[in-house]
Amino acid sequence: MFSPSSVDVWFPSEFIRKALADICLYTLAIFFYNGIIWHILSFKLSGKTSTNITQASYRLVNFTVNFGFSFFGIYYWYFQMEELHGWGRIVYSNLSLFAHWQLAYQLWAIPMGLITEESQLMMLHHLGVISASISPAFCTMGMRYESVYFLGVIEVSSVFLAVMNYFKDNPELIKMHPMVYSSTRLIFAVLFIVIRVIFFFPNLYIYLEGLSTIYSARKDIDQMILVLMGVTSAVMLGLMQIFWAYLILKGLAKMLFGRGGNGGKNK
Repeated sequence: MFSPSSVDVWFPSEFIRKALADICLYTLAIFFYNGIIWHILSFKLSGKTSTNITQASYRLVNFTVNFGFSFFGIYYWYFQMEELHGWGRIVYSNLSLFAHWQLAYQLWAIPMGLITEESQLMMLHHLGVISASISPAFCTMGMRYESVYFLGVIEVSSVFLAVMNYFKDNPELIKMHPMVYSSTRLIFAVLFIVIRVIFFFPNLYIYLEGLSTIYSARKDIDQMILVLMGVTSAVMLGLMQIFWAYLILKGLAKMLFGRGGNGGKNK
């Protein structure tokens, strides 16, 4: 039987050092990829300003990286992972890679978000994801099982968000391809509600239940801080999903019935 008091809170120092090195490497790779995309677009979109090209390259990197997250997330979540319960889910030892990838992605997204003037809420979202990724990246009781959904599967909607936001950055494209834009909005709205609301909150409940189990079994200061970070980020990100779902449903109502809001741009 697993005894939580018999294991260290943190992974061995060698693992953490390698994880940090990998995260730095992944971050540099994303910036390098972003630079390549920027230079390609600077030739393809020669009539656009530097700001337009930066925005377009940002959207394209968002699209491709989130496609990778969602592809591997779906692959592992639905086809590779066995059903586990209790401590088996809490100490699940595999797939810390999702947390490493997300940390690298957020370290790229924060400065790029500042450059492209993302909303304050999205910047807060980036910080929330970093907070949620620390435990699965570096801790023995890191809730890595759920992280495959929260850091992988969930990004399916972000793929279509990137496309939708590219249209919004270029209103002339909406006029040229109104059906494509409307279809993208509809697909994004449906995926968001299904993945980030209907399936999200049952998984969030299991995640919080796991944190409660950890808190009950072990109360040393490191673990208490990590549990607090997990609860804080879970509540914050959960409230964001509800708020964005509200905006999306308003936008969907406006698109379908001529009423409502703005469709929840930038998430």
